[in-house]
Amino acid sequence: MAAGLPGSVIVPLQLEQAEAQAGLLDYACRTSRGAVYLQCTGRAATSPPTTATLDYLTHCLEPSAHGMPRCDVFPLLPFLGWTPDQVAALADAEEVIAAAEHAKECHGLLDELNAARQAAGLPSLSLTLTAGHAEAADGSPPPQQAHDEPAAPQQDGQQGPAAAAAEQQAAEPAGPAGPCSRVIGDWPHPHLQFAKVAVGGTFDRLHAGHRLLLAATALVSRQHIFVGITADKLLASKKNRELLETYEEREAAAVGYMKMINPGATVVAGPLTDPQEPPLCAVDPEFDAIVVSEETIPGAHAINKTRAELGFPPLVIVVIGLIYSRRRAAKLSSTDLRAEDASGPGGSPRGSSPARGRGS
Repeated sequence: MAAGLPGSVIVPLQLEQAEAQAGLLDYACRTSRGAVYLQCTGRAATSPPTTATLDYLTHCLEPSAHGMPRCDVFPLLPFLGWTPDQVAALADAEEVIAAAEHAKECHGLLDELNAARQAAGLPSLSLTLTAGHAEAADGSPPPQQAHDEPAAPQQDGQQGPAAAAAEQQAAEPAGPAGPCSRVIGDWPHPHLQFAKVAVGGTFDRLHAGHRLLLAATALVSRQHIFVGITADKLLASKKNRELLETYEEREAAAVGYMKMINPGATVVAGPLTDPQEPPLCAVDPEFDAIVVSEETIPGAHAINKTRAELGFPPLVIVVIGLIYSRRRAAKLSSTDLRAEDASGPGGSPRGSSPARGRGS
């Protein structure tokens, strides 16, 4: 198992509670010096995915969008083979971060992970328990509690950091309410599992929106994934094009991320070189699904039109919602991230390297 950047963290997370744990996830993204590995538990993490599971993934990745959109966040689900021993074997992980209210369970988990790491010859993980969830919402790290010491109570009438942060968050502009994952097409089953799945994009400066699209694709694929990636020659008109990552860099990031999420899937990439030519999934009858965001649904319908002309069955279209940044009051955009990088050192990327650890 390859090691990535040191300083990565593991966050135990019941997948169904991801939205409620937004502050904790935000804090983990801001304090990690490497990746953030979400050790997911709960029924949704151990069962075949549904549209609700995709919405939970949105909640997992959305907190990073507001402050650290390029942070490497990996939801690791037991359904895709991520056992505690395999999480423990992530060589770049140094710390477990959890909420103080779950101290008892987290101490037990820490003992289990460290026993597995000792057997593998890896250093032990430390444990940081935060004093609450909402403190991270204002962009400042919450106070850390060593082990499971409780946070100091607030005096009557005194506004603590959690309340202040919640008040500020309520005043911030937000995107559309709630995730909206859905399926377009003839798919009568509640579970979303497909043999051959397509996804496409440019994937410059992999950010939380990209990761949601790629994680959803990895989750609904049983066997094969094809990712179409915009060729360099089609990006000549992009703003700050001199800062665009090369095709090879973008391919490595997208493929590596999906292999990390679903180590059992076969992931193949190919360039999208001509917007007038149909992509591979339009002319290959073996594909049965495509994963898109709300804004790229028309492209999926165009692909199905081509398939119909060829006598192929239509692809099931799996739609995931967009991730918005409260800081910009707009959806995440690689164009904006390049503009940040062009502005100077203050916009330099963090956590934008290809997937690290297992499967990289």
